[in-house]
Amino acid sequence: MDASTASFPRRPTRRIEVGSVPVGDGAPVTVQSMTTTKTSDVEGTLAQIYALAAAGCDIVRCTCNEAEAAEGLAHIVPRSPVPVIADIHHNHKMALAALDAGERGDAQVGVWGVAHQQPELRLDQLLADQAVDPVEQATGGG
Repeated sequence: MDASTASFPRRPTRRIEVGSVPVGDGAPVTVQSMTTTKTSDVEGTLAQIYALAAAGCDIVRCTCNEAEAAEGLAHIVPRSPVPVIADIHHNHKMALAALDAGERGDAQVGVWGVAHQQPELRLDQLLADQAVDPVEQATGGG
């Protein structure tokens, strides 16, 4: 069987919208990439995002590993031609900062410093502590 015509079973999932891009529940597979610039370099990061979008990228990830990166996201998100996902590293406070910038955060709890003390801690629990509805925040209320 030729890999280009191979069909692989997809497990049932719930559909969400990342910006205007549908993901899950039978939506087409999306192309996603990550920038290599420091997110605090707003113009450099936007140049990479525009290049990725021109190459067919549907969703772009940017690191949010420090306060300056979170500040950069606030300027990048409104100017991006595609949805931007904040890639959170080692600090749950960056997830909250990214949400303040309007980002959908991808939080891998296993790499959060707080997870070493509380491995069962989840993003929705952290946001609940901050009185933020994670679904509403991630989808802009929809």
